[in-house]
Formats: sequence, C-alpha cells, structure tokens
Amino acid sequence: YNSPVDTSTVAVIRVDLGSGAAYWLNDYYNSTAYYRSPSCIAVDNDGNVYVGGALQTATLESEMFLLKIDSNGNQLGSGVYDTTGMFTGATGIALYTGAAGNQVTLTGFSGTAFSSWSFATAHFDMGSCNLSGVTLSGNGNGSFSSPAGIVKDYQNRTYIAGTAAISGSNTDINIKIIAYDSAFN
Repeated sequence: YNSPVDTSTVAVIRVDLGSGAAYWLNDYYNSTAYYRSPSCIAVDNDGNVYVGGALQTATLESEMFLLKIDSNGNQLGSGVYDTTGMFTGATGIALYTGAAGNQVTLTGFSGTAFSSWSFATAHFDMGSCNLSGVTLSGNGNGSFSSPAGIVKDYQNRTYIAGTAAISGSNTDINIKIIAYDSAFN
C-alpha cells in the first residue's frame, strides 16, 4: 500500500472477517510530526479503534502517540506523550471501561539512549485522548527495558510484561513483570 498523503502516515484498514473485503482504508497524518511506527491496536465496545506507536519529531526525537478512530474510519482524537530529549515509543495498549472511568493505557519505552530505557506507561482519557499521567519504571541508567505486552483486569489493575537488562548489560536479559493497582502504585 502506498499512501496518497505521505510516507509518514498511519494506515488503518477495517476488514470484514468473513469475506476479507475492506470496509474502509484511511491514512492519518500529523502535520507537526511523522507517524513512523504504529505498533499496537485495540477496539472498544462502541467499535472505536485505538492505535498507539511512536512518531518522530523534526528534531528526530520520538514520542509515544495515540489515535482514536470511530467505526467509520473518522479520526476522533489524538494524544502524545512528549518527552523532550528522549526516545519513546509504544509497544502495547490496553483499554479499561468501568466504575473507575474510561482509560486507554499505552506501555512502551522511554530513555535518552538505547542502553538507558525504562518502561514507560502513559495514561490517556478514553474520550478526549488527553494525557492524564505517566508512570516510569526502571532507573533509565544503564538498563535496557522493553515492555512487550499489557493487560488490565476488571478492577483496572494493570500488568505489564517485557524484558530488562541488568547492570548496564545488554546481554544479561531478564523477564520483567510489573503490576500496578488502579492508581498506578
């Protein structure tokens, strides 16, 4: 697929699972940054689609982004976790709808260099896509951390799994699992 808009767009296709036919195919473009790598997608009970990933700024920094798209392919909102001077990207997405509110949570990495990433978890309001908070786990100093997946349970607790190097070694890789309560403690 070649985007008619730009090579730095995010393309999303809604497909009928029975026939394989495309309902729609749309490009989403940000005029102030380049969407470079969408990496996770989720759908809520209303059919809205949430896409997360990394975008690249004019200064070649990367930021975590969230797009909200309705079931007809119209963009409803977007949000960014902006980490000036950092490299950040999303690797997983989880939705929560319940008594504690409606929330989209992205997990990924954030750091100043490849060898100093921490787990970054960004929390967005499901309606507005506004960033409501960020939780960092890891010292970001000599440790390569990369989350691979995220889930939320019925009580809005968050579980993130991934890998982490220890003591500045990119060869001594361990599995890392983080659990947060609904307040992200």
